[in-house]
Amino acid sequence: MLLLLRHNTLTPPSRRFARSSQLIKGSLNTFLNAFTYPDRTCYPVASQNTKDFYNLVNVYLDAVLHPRATSDPFVHAQEGWHLELENKEDDLTYKGVVYNEMKGVYSSPDSLLGRESQRSLFPDNTYGVDSGGDPRVIPDLSFDDFVDFHRTKYSPSNSRIFFYGDDDVEKRLELLDEYLSEFEDTGSADKTAIEWQKKTFTSPKREVRSKRPAESAKRRDSKAVSSHQDSTSSYFRTRHAEDVHQRINLHLLFQPFSPSYRFAHRRHTLTPPPPTSPRRTC
Repeated sequence: MLLLLRHNTLTPPSRRFARSSQLIKGSLNTFLNAFTYPDRTCYPVASQNTKDFYNLVNVYLDAVLHPRATSDPFVHAQEGWHLELENKEDDLTYKGVVYNEMKGVYSSPDSLLGRESQRSLFPDNTYGVDSGGDPRVIPDLSFDDFVDFHRTKYSPSNSRIFFYGDDDVEKRLELLDEYLSEFEDTGSADKTAIEWQKKTFTSPKREVRSKRPAESAKRRDSKAVSSHQDSTSSYFRTRHAEDVHQRINLHLLFQPFSPSYRFAHRRHTLTPPPPTSPRRTC
């Protein structure tokens, strides 16, 4: 569902920008993408040109909060699934951007193994569910189900918005107010809270699945050994916090664009990376 929602929200035009795709094509952006995870979807934009940056933020905010897909069933059919008939004597076949993409994913033995491992480790929360969708059940998703999911889950009260850069903070807030002021707090963040996965077994558990891709001509057996820690323990939470700190330090100290990295280069009379203007991101 999340992958389909990501595809659908970025299908132009949106409510306020009839030519958002052309606007993005002519952009000076340094980064522009969207990422789908089991528990969230991220829509990052970045540009070193302030005007271009705010144009991109406007396009993305409008596309996410007011996508054409929630009022046009054709978008859902195009990006999600629909039936096609090449010749009148042929059988009807399922097609769709996300449907075809996930068929490719599910044709990989390694991908299937990873998904089965996640499912067995997290049977009770969203991390055991495939955010891209199983092509066998994608056609079960109706347009009304899709619209209802966007209405309840894509509420600003269920979002987090981050800015980074040297642009004016008040201008950021004014821009956000143009979009967020029309919404009310629905309390959806409390309804979508993810519970920690509890341990459901105390001894090694073995699962065997005979689920090889249909396209695979040869037999191929794969094995994965996975472990699940008690995520409610203080030990786990401490290790998780340490891991986050290490990742932050890695980006702050060792990435070529970080101030500390550039400073170290200057102190040791090494050739510094070429100067760049501050990157503005959202």
